[in-house]
Amino acid sequence: MATGHEPLPPRSIGVFVVAFAGLAALWLPGFASPLQPSDLPASLARRLGLDPHASWRLRGDYFLIPALFAWAAISTRRNRPGVSAMGLSLRNFGEACRALALPTFAGLALILALGAVWGWPPADVFAPGSRFWKRLVPLPAFFQQLVIQGYFHRQIMPWFGQGRRAAAALTLYFVLLHAPNPGLMLGTLVGMYFWARVWQRAPNLYALALSHAILSAALMSAFPKALLPSVSVGLRFVEKGLAAGWWPR
Repeated sequence: MATGHEPLPPRSIGVFVVAFAGLAALWLPGFASPLQPSDLPASLARRLGLDPHASWRLRGDYFLIPALFAWAAISTRRNRPGVSAMGLSLRNFGEACRALALPTFAGLALILALGAVWGWPPADVFAPGSRFWKRLVPLPAFFQQLVIQGYFHRQIMPWFGQGRRAAAALTLYFVLLHAPNPGLMLGTLVGMYFWARVWQRAPNLYALALSHAILSAALMSAFPKALLPSVSVGLRFVEKGLAAGWWPR
């Protein structure tokens, strides 16, 4: 039994419904918004800096993703896990940091090495005022890890156990969730398994958020356009790629 974990929630297919729906939402095509910039008063459009000839599209994930987050939050609250089980207390912080030190350093070295191959020296990545320091924000990483570990990981443990199989299943799903963006898929593959394994042994979201923030900032700062042309995923990544000419139509 992992340190800090309470009894697991009962098996529920709800986590698979949420996982599949979240994956599908990223590939839903958009549809025209009933309200367009041309429908607004000209003075308001100018004040908002809108092009009256532009068009707004609404995407299915704008509505489905928030609904799935709400479902996950309600499901987690229903099971009433304690703060230690969720990794929200300071318990295990030191142990988690020690366990994450080597994987984080190794992942950082791999990212910097790949960036250097494409001509982005590590010294430029960490230069004062560089993108790395601007993107080193742990708060978004914390909320991502809260959803990943606190909901998905806890919910799949009754199905896959509390060891390598659960960590591998979690990693595979989130790699697929970032498809077909090669940079994000590679970054997820590098980090997710180790984050999951550390959380199993010493659940602490603050330590995971620090590791996540460091690797994400390095990924977005050091990777070339060939590997990370954008941070979009799913259909949006394909649409941006076609519009920007990343590959032939």
